Amino acid sequence: AAQGLDVWADARLVPEWLGIMGHLTELRVDPDGVDATSRRISTGLFTNLHSLAPGLDRLRLYALYERDTYDDAGAPIPGAPGPANAHRVLLRLEVLGAVHRLL
Repeated sequence: AAQGLDVWADARLVPEWLGIMGHLTELRVDPDGVDATSRRISTGLFTNLHSLAPGLDRLRLYALYERDTYDDAGAPIPGAPGPANAHRVLLRLEVLGAVHRLL
């Protein structure tokens, strides 16, 4: 059996300019009666840049912190979750609407 959870929340701090977001993804599988869990938590700020490209549905820049965690059974190397656990700080650019306008 497997269970998945995906939750997203965001709020605008300054309308049309600055927002805050949080995202949780969790996957639990139960192979052979052993619960194996992986989890990713993302949090950060975003800004809408659609005024730079008004023809797009969305142009958004995120500044994010992400953390991946695994329990002993859920790690890519069973019994050794440490090497797979990760912390990241990243910039992500999201563009929506460009592809269908090209077709």
